[in-house]
Amino acid sequence: MTAATAPSFSLAADTAKSGNLGVFGDSSDISESLTFGTDIELYVWNNMESQSSVDESDALEFQIDTGEWYGMGVWMHYDLNLMNYQNGHLNFRMKTTSEETIGIGINSTSGGESWVDLSVEGDTFGLERDGQWHEVSIPLSKFGVDYNTISQAFMVRGDGPSEAFTLSIDDIYFSESVEKTTPSGTFSLYSENTEADSSFELGTDGNLYIWGETLIETSPSPYEGSESLSYTSAGAGWFGMAFTSDYYYDMSAFDNDTATLNFALKSSSTTTFKIGMKSGSIDDVEQKWIDFANGADPYGFARDGQWHQISIPVSDFSDEVDMSNVVQLFELLGVDGEISDIEIDNIYFSGGIGGNDDSGDDSDSGGDEDDSEDSGDSGEAGSQDLIAQATVTASNEIQPIANAVDGNSSTRWESAHGGDSVWVLLDLGEAEALNTLTIDWETANAATYTVQGSNDTISWTTLANFSGGSAGERTDEHSLSGSYRYVRLYFTERSTSYGYSIWELGLTGGDGQASSISATSELQSAELAIDGDSNTRWESAHGVDNVSLTYDLGSVQSIGTLNIDWETANAAAYTLLGSTDGSNWTTVESFSGMGTGERTDAITVEGNYRYLKIDCTERNTVYGYSIWEISTY
Repeated sequence: MTAATAPSFSLAADTAKSGNLGVFGDSSDISESLTFGTDIELYVWNNMESQSSVDESDALEFQIDTGEWYGMGVWMHYDLNLMNYQNGHLNFRMKTTSEETIGIGINSTSGGESWVDLSVEGDTFGLERDGQWHEVSIPLSKFGVDYNTISQAFMVRGDGPSEAFTLSIDDIYFSESVEKTTPSGTFSLYSENTEADSSFELGTDGNLYIWGETLIETSPSPYEGSESLSYTSAGAGWFGMAFTSDYYYDMSAFDNDTATLNFALKSSSTTTFKIGMKSGSIDDVEQKWIDFANGADPYGFARDGQWHQISIPVSDFSDEVDMSNVVQLFELLGVDGEISDIEIDNIYFSGGIGGNDDSGDDSDSGGDEDDSEDSGDSGEAGSQDLIAQATVTASNEIQPIANAVDGNSSTRWESAHGGDSVWVLLDLGEAEALNTLTIDWETANAATYTVQGSNDTISWTTLANFSGGSAGERTDEHSLSGSYRYVRLYFTERSTSYGYSIWELGLTGGDGQASSISATSELQSAELAIDGDSNTRWESAHGVDNVSLTYDLGSVQSIGTLNIDWETANAAAYTLLGSTDGSNWTTVESFSGMGTGERTDAITVEGNYRYLKIDCTERNTVYGYSIWEISTY
C-alpha cells in the first residue's frame, strides 16, 4: 500500500492596509497610494463633466449642471481591507462655492453602502463654500460599512442643483484608527448633576441625532438641572434618536454583572418604543433593543406622566453589543406609530470596573500596598465581625464564593482559570465603619488588586491598593477607614496561570452601635420606618403640626442621599437637619408647598453625619404624619 500524502496548509497573506492610504493625490501626508488601472478606477455615474486629467495627477474637477442628479465613485478591483481604519478618518481637500448638500459615500461588499452629507446647515466636517481649498475630515465611524470588504473607496452624489457649479477634490486618503475613549467608574452621557469620572461632551465627542426629523422638541420639565430631552413625534409614523459618538468607545469596563445604564424617563403615551445600544459599523448588526410596551414595561417604568429612574443592567445589552467598540451609546426608537410625549434626562453609565486609582508603596506580604485614607467616616471603627452579616458574591466561580466566608480554612473559593479581571463583592446590608480586611490566599493569589468602598454601587472610593505579589500561600491584611455598605475586591492580575483562590475572608469594623430612630409623637412605632418593610409605617398623633423624627445611624457616615417614602399623610412643610453629636444641628434643606398623596422625597445630603432629623411643621391632611421607609445612600 502507498502511504497517503499528508495535506499541507499555508497562511493567507495579510491584506489589511495601514498608514495613511491614498485614494487620489500626492499629498505629503500619504504613505501609500492605490493605483489607477491596477487597484482602482474612477467612474462618473451622471452629470459630472470632468475638467481635469487623472493621469496627470491634477485635482479632480467636475462641472455639474442644473436639473439632474450627479454622482461618481472610485471602484476597487478587489475588496480593500481597511480593518485598521474603522476608528480613523476619510480625509480630502474640497473646493466649491455651491451651497448644495454634497453626499460623500463608501461602499462595501458585505455591508452595503453608507453616506454622510456635507450640509451648510448641518455637519460641514471642515468644508467652507468660499471657492478656496479646505481640508475635510470625516470620522469613519459615521459610515455604516464593513471595513474588511471595501468595494468603492470614495463616492460623491447629490440631487439636481438649482444652479450649475464646479466641484474640485484632491488628496483623498484614509488615516488609521485613533485610540478609543475608555470610560470607567461613572460615565455621564447627558446629566447636569451626576458626579461622574468622565462625561460625553456634545459637539466634541459626538452629537445627539434626531433620525429623519421624526421628533419635535416640546417644553421640558427636567428631572434634574435645567434641561431635559422632551419630544413629541412629527407624524412620520415612526420616531428615533441616538447619542452617536464621532469615534468608537471602548466600554469594556462596564461589561460586568453589576454595571448599569441609568436614565430618568417620563411618558403618558401608550405607544411601544425601544431603548438600544449599537457597536460596529454595519447596520442592524451588533445592535440590541429592549422593548418598552404598555402593560409590560420593564425595569419598573410606569406610563403615568411622572418621572421614573430606570436602571438597565449593561449585561442586557452586551450579549449582542461588542462593548469594546460602541458607537451609539443610547438610542430611542419607535416603529408602531406616533408618540404624544416622551421625556428623558440624567443619562449615565455606572459600575465601570477599573479607572485611575491612586496608589502608594508600603511593604505587605511580598507586594506593594496602599491603604487609602479617603474616608466616609470621621469616627473610629470597632472590631465587630462584619463577615457574619455580609452577603458575598463573585463575578465568576469554579468553587463557590461561600467557601471563603464559611469559617472553614480547608475550603476555598476559586475563580475561572485564565481571566485577570475578577471581582468579589461584600454587601454588609447597611453602612458600617470599616477597620481591617484580611485575605487568606491559596497559592493562586492576586499579584495586583484594589479594595474599594461604596454606599450605592455607583460611586466607588479606593480604600487600598496592592501590587507586586508572587505565587504562593500568603495572608494580606489591610487597615481600612470609612463607613460603607459595599466592599469590593477588584483583582486585575494573577500570579499563576490559573484563576484566583481564597481560603477565607475576614472583615472587622462597626462601632458596637446599631442604627435607631425615635419620634416626638407616634401612634405606630418610628422603628417601622427603618425596618426594611414597605408595608409597615410610622404614624404620628393626629392633628399635631410640630413633630420631629430623629434617625441615629450609629456612627458618623458619608451620606449622599436620604430617601423618605411618605404615605398619603405626608408633610407639606419640613426641614432636614444633620448632626455629628446630636446637639449641634446643620440645616440640610427646607421644604414647603409639597404635594399631597404618596410620594418619595430624594434629598441630596452630601455630608458626614451620625444623626438626621426630619422636623415637620405643616401637615397635608387632617391626620398626622406617616412614613413607610427612610433610607440613606
